[in-house]
Amino acid sequence: MSIKPMSLKDRRKSCLYQAERWLKLLRPGIPNYETVAGYIREEMKEGGFTLCDLGITEEEFKAMCLKGREAKARQLLHYLRRSTERSSLHSIITIVDGIHEEVRLGKFNLADIGTSLDELMSFINKKKEEAPA
Repeated sequence: MSIKPMSLKDRRKSCLYQAERWLKLLRPGIPNYETVAGYIREEMKEGGFTLCDLGITEEEFKAMCLKGREAKARQLLHYLRRSTERSSLHSIITIVDGIHEEVRLGKFNLADIGTSLDELMSFINKKKEEAPA
C-alpha cells in the first residue's frame, strides 16, 4: 500500500491549521516568541497564505512579538534573580545584556518588568566583588 501525496488544497489547509495553533501560543506573549513567530512564517510560506488569512494584520503580529519581548525580559530577570550565586560573571553580563536588548527592541522600560538599572548592575557588581583579586 502506497501513501498518496497530500493535495495542494489539503497541504494549504494543514499549514493554515498549524499556523493558527502557533498563533494561539504567540498571542498572550511568550518568551520564545522568536521561534513561534518563525514557525508561523514558515507555515504561511509553505501554505501560500498571509496573516490576513489568519485574521490578523502585520501590526497585530508585531504587537504579539513585542509582548513576547517583554515576557522574555521577565524570564531573563527571573533567572537572574534566582541563579546569580551559581552563575559566572560572564553569564550574568550576558543575561543583563539580553534584558537590555529586549527592552530596547520591545520599546518598554525596565520598570515595566519590575526592575531598574541599579538592580541589574547590582548583580554584576556583587559578582565582581566575589571574584578573587
